[in-house]
Amino acid sequence: MMAVSAEGSEQRKQKSIGILRSLGIKTMEGLPRIESEEETALRSVEEVAGRTVGLMLTALYAEGLCSGEERDDQRAWIERLIKHFDADSFFTPSETAFLDDAGPDMKKCIQFSWNYEPFNVMLWALGFLDETDALAIPAEICNVSKAVSIMREQRSYGDFLACAVLRDKSTILDQADLIYRYHWACVEDRLNSPGEHKVEWGVVMERHRALNWLINYCEQDWDDVSTDT
Repeated sequence: MMAVSAEGSEQRKQKSIGILRSLGIKTMEGLPRIESEEETALRSVEEVAGRTVGLMLTALYAEGLCSGEERDDQRAWIERLIKHFDADSFFTPSETAFLDDAGPDMKKCIQFSWNYEPFNVMLWALGFLDETDALAIPAEICNVSKAVSIMREQRSYGDFLACAVLRDKSTILDQADLIYRYHWACVEDRLNSPGEHKVEWGVVMERHRALNWLINYCEQDWDDVSTDT
């Protein structure tokens, strides 16, 4: 079984390398394979749906604060959305602390506004966005308006969950392997040839984080997900 696992992971690795080379992006042949299908247990559709809502709400809240909205007004608005999606249990400890902070600094607000990127990945993983919309070359931020509009159409969290269909393990692992190698290229660029490939570092980081969480990398909770290269 392990020989089959290794063979499948190596094929996935070579596919990713071929994609990056076709785009003129550096790769390293010696970068290890990621986990195989046999070695991976995906998050459940319920976990992914809850994480999707939590990411969206914290990103919306953070964006409002970045735009100069009053904290109390923004918090009251988000509270209404939390009730709409029955989302009290969907936030991580760091997200809860951010939402409860009476005076979050701008650095924190900017940090949590990046939650739109993993939110976008979760929508893809649940079948609400296709690969072209959610996982194009990571050269610019995601289409926030399109992603949020999908959630506006949901009458309740129950309706959202009922429509969600988690993509198969092989498809998610394909994207996890590809972003892992994109991330290595970003690190290499920063060290040796900054700006050469015009890939957005923040987008790559957040996609990598989201995909590692989806494949349950090292069984890490969201606040602790690592993006090793």
